[in-house]
Amino acid sequence: AMAAAATAAAEMAEAVTAAVTAAAVKGAAEKVEEVTGAVETEVEAKEAVETGVAAKEAAETAAAVMEEAEREEAETGEEEREAVREVAGQAVVTVAVAME
Repeated sequence: AMAAAATAAAEMAEAVTAAVTAAAVKGAAEKVEEVTGAVETEVEAKEAVETGVAAKEAAETAAAVMEEAEREEAETGEEEREAVREVAGQAVVTVAVAME
């Protein structure tokens, strides 16, 4: 009877140890999942910020390119008007010389 009781107690202790171990493993696994999820969320947030920054930089670059194009267009327009004035001036001189 004593041997049977000792065996039963040992089996009970083993079962309790196994249950505690299982709970600890499950708890650790959940904690790992929590941390992994937090890290993934942080990475996603960081990627979103980087994407946002890249988009902002691209928009700023596009705006700068547009401004430069408009400036060049304005300068080109001025140069073209200057060229037209020169040609017109030469035509006036040519007509004046021809009339003499």
